Amino acid sequence: MLAASLPAAFLTEHAGIAIGAGRVASVFTTYAPGTYYLDAITYDGDPAELALLRSGTTQVLVHAAGTLVHGALELPAHGLHARTGGGDALSFIGGAPDWLQNEDLDLGGLAFAWQIDGGDLPKPLRGLFFLADGVGYLYLPAQAAEGIDRSGLFFVQVT
Repeated sequence: MLAASLPAAFLTEHAGIAIGAGRVASVFTTYAPGTYYLDAITYDGDPAELALLRSGTTQVLVHAAGTLVHGALELPAHGLHARTGGGDALSFIGGAPDWLQNEDLDLGGLAFAWQIDGGDLPKPLRGLFFLADGVGYLYLPAQAAEGIDRSGLFFVQVT
């Protein structure tokens, strides 16, 4: 499921990450209502969890802006307050992540871009991260490759 699309200008202005003019970072995640999928989208530092994420249970594509991408299930348009990390809110862009679990993750040189609290999603999709208290974290390459760059990482942590 397409969970978010973040334009390059927005990422540059608020997170200091330049993915290239006219590009978008699209975040996809496993979402299977009625089934257990939490283990397919979480990462707390275990190399096996990272390998599972990299196998495609979540995916981040940095690509040229183009036509609308969607599937049978769609996440309604949702705003995000652009602010630096920290404070009381768990949804923000830029700054440093507010970890729910492990604070020493090996993310292979990727830069923190954005995090979103599952409780901030519209009511019909508060289970997007399986549990409503899940927090999703987006990491992007500091220098995105030409064409489609698949090196970014999206994962969830829960309490």
